Amino acid sequence: MTRNTCFRLVFKTISLALVVCVLVAALSKLFISSNNEIPSLPDFHAHKGSDYSSSDNVNPRFTQTSQLCRMDTCFDSSRCKNFKVYVYPPDPTLPAPPETYQRILEIIRNSSFYTASPEEACLFIPGLNTIDRDPLSTWFIPDLDERLQRLPYWSFQPNPENIARNTSLSTPGRNHLIFTMYSGTWPDYNEEDLRLNVGEAILAKASASVSLIRRNFDISFPLVSPQFLQELQWANFAPKTSGFIHRSLLTSFKGKRYLTGVGSETRNALYHLHNNRDIIIATTCRHTSNWSAFADLRCANDNAYYGTVSFEDLLNNSTFCLVPRGRRLATYRFLEVLKAECIPVILANDWHLPFSEVIDWHEAVILGDERILFTLPDTLRDIPDSRIIQMRERIRFIWSTYFSSLRSIIMTTLEIIRNRVSLRQKRHSHWNLPPGGLLLSPVVSLDECAYPSSELPPRCQKRLLRGFTLSIVVREPFCRLYFEHLSSFAPHFSRSKYLVKVLVIWQCDLMPPSAFELSKLFSRKASVWLPPTGVSRDGHGTVYLSDRFLPVKEIPTLAVWSLELSSTNLTSTAIEAAFLLWTEYPDRLVGFNPRHHLWNFSSSTWQYSANPLEADYYSIILLNAAVYHRYYHSLYWSLTNAHVRKLVDILATGEDLLFNCVVGHFTKSSPLLLSTEPSYSLREARSAEWPVELRSYLTASSPATVLEYRHTCLRAFSLHFPRPSDIVTFQTLTDDFHSGLLGDETNSVSYLPLYASNIRWLVPMSDSPAIDTLSP
Repeated sequence: MTRNTCFRLVFKTISLALVVCVLVAALSKLFISSNNEIPSLPDFHAHKGSDYSSSDNVNPRFTQTSQLCRMDTCFDSSRCKNFKVYVYPPDPTLPAPPETYQRILEIIRNSSFYTASPEEACLFIPGLNTIDRDPLSTWFIPDLDERLQRLPYWSFQPNPENIARNTSLSTPGRNHLIFTMYSGTWPDYNEEDLRLNVGEAILAKASASVSLIRRNFDISFPLVSPQFLQELQWANFAPKTSGFIHRSLLTSFKGKRYLTGVGSETRNALYHLHNNRDIIIATTCRHTSNWSAFADLRCANDNAYYGTVSFEDLLNNSTFCLVPRGRRLATYRFLEVLKAECIPVILANDWHLPFSEVIDWHEAVILGDERILFTLPDTLRDIPDSRIIQMRERIRFIWSTYFSSLRSIIMTTLEIIRNRVSLRQKRHSHWNLPPGGLLLSPVVSLDECAYPSSELPPRCQKRLLRGFTLSIVVREPFCRLYFEHLSSFAPHFSRSKYLVKVLVIWQCDLMPPSAFELSKLFSRKASVWLPPTGVSRDGHGTVYLSDRFLPVKEIPTLAVWSLELSSTNLTSTAIEAAFLLWTEYPDRLVGFNPRHHLWNFSSSTWQYSANPLEADYYSIILLNAAVYHRYYHSLYWSLTNAHVRKLVDILATGEDLLFNCVVGHFTKSSPLLLSTEPSYSLREARSAEWPVELRSYLTASSPATVLEYRHTCLRAFSLHFPRPSDIVTFQTLTDDFHSGLLGDETNSVSYLPLYASNIRWLVPMSDSPAIDTLSP
């Protein structure tokens, strides 16, 4: 062995020994660490001091337990057989929360989810203001963490069986929902800085990031401005009707230009896109009291140009609208752009867009990249016209369904949580296709054919054609004469091959007829089911008009042929024609007797018109002879509350008007009218008798009184349904009245989901068994 070889062996031995020593030291350190302290993510915590300084060394984050939360580990779904929400009472030692949070709590209390009993609640909402967690805000509650801990059900949910509580099984925040819009503060606006320990509570949080949100547990919430609550101030953001695919501007932005700190990099670079032709960028440096200390050479020109540009004009005239991040990821601009039907261009990398769990935003927005900002104009110019049209339609649907009001936003949040704990979860398509996830209930069926839609797949046609269930409502003044009237209808319905079942809704104080007697009337073609009568939900024998929509499981068909004994001039041909027309439009209400509503400018109220001659359109179909989808029975109860249904019962009229509103709210379309001849409805209008819906209650009130009651119903219903974003033009009839929907510029409160049409489908008067075609 040579000397060089020996040196090499010694060097290798020493090197190997050093490596081994380093590895041993590292393993020892890791072992010691694992036995003394388990590495974990820092914890959310409340800021203990009463005074806040931006230099405080605060880095509150999720605990490791919270960060790993899932619905199956941090949520007790066994409490959610009936999805109910409990709202804690307000804390009397604190000032009233901001208006936004007050409205959120009010919306929940007025919803069908609300319960005043914590024992039956699935979800709990603190009455404490959790919206603003920025210590510099006047709404900030320094000791919110301690106050949450003192809530009676924060750590232990109520036990309806009154079993002794096991204090060792504390689960802070479980089954609680916390709304928050502002986290972090100057200068870094740390997303995780909530200054409270959320424990196992679900966060409905604005400015949530993809990297930090607890997926399928937390909910990304939109940032809602105080102006959003004032709907009149949003009128200028409404889209202007235009037949052009491309608006006059390619893209635009008007807003603050942060001079330093978080969010400044992208906004400071936007001016490079400005070409003063089809790309307009208007920014201002004025947004804090000391902005001049950070002003650059462009500020003077930017500030001057900023005042010459109208924000509303930019929104309404831009094909695409830039939505750069603010200090936090979310910005008020997002909802404003959706409202204007301007395609959003998101410039906020890592932002988890609102309700991304259920909404497919890729079909509605352009996800830009802050790092390659200067390629954006070429990217936008290359988008084909067909995609611009599709995206604009999708934006219109998403806005009107989920974001058009604070109520829609809150109900979407609750519906997402309810969908998670449901055994029958909605499909992704249910959320992203009309009518949307808020109006479709998976409790009814998992089969898409079981829901009313104008875009059902071809395979559903066979199920639609299986026939109809005849639903006959018997009430005063026909309780003693029902057999005579039924005898005149029975032969025409019995001839129809589509009749499957007869359902008699008996709303009389007299003894109901026997099923055998009624079956004989219909030649045993269909069975007869009598719902429980004489005993109502209050146990006092009161009959509720809305009970006609209770049967759902008892109806074997998708089609319901609604009949009241006031109907006239029905033939077998007309009966089958109505059903066959419905199979072509299964989401619409199809009927024979039209009515309409109109606005009285002098009294600023809605009015009901029972005279078809007053207008050349209709917006209401009476249910005394109509066909509709079975699903609307379920929807009637989910979209209406006890207040409006009680009004119907007190006035003893109006459930048909409320049903029309439910269908209109679902379809955003008018009903369909059939006439057995062109002068059918006119002949009825020329009659000296009162209209059928007013004559039916002569035993209780005069027709003029019933008409006033129906006016009252429409006015009450107009305050119940959330208004959509669409601006609908209306036709002026006289100086005092107009028909149809009110647009945003006219009225922001009185909205009725009743849509007008002048199309009439003509049916031959002959009682022919064959139906070939219908003529619109």
